[in-house]
Amino acid sequence: MSSSAPDVVPAGPWFQWHYDRWTLPPGAQEIASNDNASQAFVLRRSLAPQFHPELTSATLAGWLALGGTTKAREAGLDPEALLETTKAVDDRSRVRAHAIVDGFLDRVATVGGVCSCRSQVEGP
Repeated sequence: MSSSAPDVVPAGPWFQWHYDRWTLPPGAQEIASNDNASQAFVLRRSLAPQFHPELTSATLAGWLALGGTTKAREAGLDPEALLETTKAVDDRSRVRAHAIVDGFLDRVATVGGVCSCRSQVEGP
């Protein structure tokens, strides 16, 4: 995933568990995307991620147990490999998710923040 505001949403691999798409609302600025879709935007003092920065291997195991294994296989993915890969990066993923929260609080939610997308973020 690429990011035009890495101080808010760092680039890199992030977990996507859906095939939803959105149309950016008026005044929103896309700040992250991949080959499939827009993955994050800011609008005034809000951040809208389309991916799953909160994902842990425990969460993924639950999704897989509740029908996700079938969905993953239908999409040509190996559910066991997804889970193993997610387990391998759990600690790093937690740190990266916290960085998104910090970036949001420091650069989007705070009036006068320094997000590179600030001109689109000002307002109530």
